[in-house]
Amino acid sequence: MNSETSDVRELLASAVETLGEGNDQSWHYWMCLFLSNLWELQFGDSARGDELADLLDQFAERSDDGMARAHASEIHALRAHFAGESEDARIHLVGALGHYRQMGLRASCFAHCLDHIALWTLDDGDASHATSLLGSAEALRQDHVGAPAPAAERLWHDQAKETARKELGDAGFELTLARGRDTQPEHAADLASAVLDRAHT
Repeated sequence: MNSETSDVRELLASAVETLGEGNDQSWHYWMCLFLSNLWELQFGDSARGDELADLLDQFAERSDDGMARAHASEIHALRAHFAGESEDARIHLVGALGHYRQMGLRASCFAHCLDHIALWTLDDGDASHATSLLGSAEALRQDHVGAPAPAAERLWHDQAKETARKELGDAGFELTLARGRDTQPEHAADLASAVLDRAHT
């Protein structure tokens, strides 16, 4: 762990502690928890990740915040993914997708959900559908944020793209990615549901 990476961890930990002490725990608090969870998944240790995931769960339950619930489900899906627990990851992704549907597929956050479903879909051996989901995620970010994935989310997106490109070849990957970019959010959600449900049958 380099000093810059360590500094980010300390800043996030400080923000979580400060915001967690307040009486008005809201978006800022659970978003810091979400980002801290991502940091631990990328660079940290499992014990701290367990603690942060529990805090995010507690906030989502206490506040009954659908967006916080969706993000908590994504964190548990990623944790299961990297632990090799495919079925647990699938269950949590189904839950996250359900929360996003209830909230009208809130675009910027729905994009990273599609990235995480794409990672799972690649593990299931379906590079074509995974690439379509990645294309849809890119289109959502460009249309609603005007920028590619932020640093906290880019690792998963780029990792999935690299794996999918190897599976499909350059030409097939670019064609499928372009088709995904032309897909409306509702259709991307339907595809994600179909992929997750198909694996369960």
